[in-house]
Amino acid sequence: MNEFSDRCNDYNGCLYGFVVGDALGSFLEFSDRDTLYKITEMETNYLYDLPAGSWTRTTSQLLLTADHLNQWKTVQPHHFLLQYHALITRGQYLIKKNIFEPTSFMRISALKIGLLLKSRKPLPEILNPLAYHQNDCEPLLRVAPVVICHYHHPDLCLHQIEQLTQTTHVSTECVDACRYFASLLIGVLMGVEKQQLLSATFNLMDVSTYGPLRYNRFSQSYLQHCSETQIRKDPSQEAIICQSAKTQHFLRSLYPSVLKVQKGSFLHKSRNEILSDDSLIHCLEAALWAFSNGDTFEEGCINAINLGGNSTGIGAIYGQLAGAYYGYQQIPNRWISKIQHMEILQDFLIPITKIANENLR
Repeated sequence: MNEFSDRCNDYNGCLYGFVVGDALGSFLEFSDRDTLYKITEMETNYLYDLPAGSWTRTTSQLLLTADHLNQWKTVQPHHFLLQYHALITRGQYLIKKNIFEPTSFMRISALKIGLLLKSRKPLPEILNPLAYHQNDCEPLLRVAPVVICHYHHPDLCLHQIEQLTQTTHVSTECVDACRYFASLLIGVLMGVEKQQLLSATFNLMDVSTYGPLRYNRFSQSYLQHCSETQIRKDPSQEAIICQSAKTQHFLRSLYPSVLKVQKGSFLHKSRNEILSDDSLIHCLEAALWAFSNGDTFEEGCINAINLGGNSTGIGAIYGQLAGAYYGYQQIPNRWISKIQHMEILQDFLIPITKIANENLR
């Protein structure tokens, strides 16, 4: 494959890996671990009476973000909240509009937006400024489209992720977890190997921590947007040399619970020690545990969704990272071919890959 095809393979792997993880995990959603048989294939979703390969409200968060970026190219909080309101109140971005069961937090958020619209008041950039207790995994489901569109400017990308997260989830834990996860996705798209990516030394902003790369996608613009990298030119070799600024501000600024994950807490845990509830940190840790313990997309995805609990969220978080790492062509075709309503997905996701390629020109 040429460079363009390689990039598209990674982009599509990230986006459709998300959908596959969601659809595969839907059969086990809300179930206690190991109370049902092990899932290795797409199964009918009896909870909502949907055929095998149906994606859920988890993927609706991906489509919501993709649609937003397709329209605005960058994160626009006010417009995003309008689209978020449409998801909750009208079931937009869903296969069936009657299967959406918003959480109480989402209902309250929709009510706030509705009242502001009714009174003709402007929507804020941060809808829930006092909801520091809200730490569910919803914001992690919106990361992939932003990263794909803006990973070539890492500092801008992380700022966009922060803005997007804070529209609904203001806690530092949520914001930092999304920024850290975005840094992993960017690292994957830049060619960082798995072992180095999951190590405590990897720092997106310090290129000297990337280690040997699977491929070289560096540009001078990318290097200039890595704030903890010192760049100098070697006149004798006519080359650019990157050195560490040794500040580690990005890593040191992470919220303590996120920093534990960054340090590799999941690497030392057994399956029984991995939690799979709706907590953002637990979902992130579970997805990274599955990624670290699998040698293929298939193996890791099966490990992820069979944790039970929030299996769709964990499967989707795993799927976007592993899909970007292994590529679309390494996602089993027997899973891809079963995905329902592919035309809806393509309407939202194909434009994202086009934006990504345009931004690289």
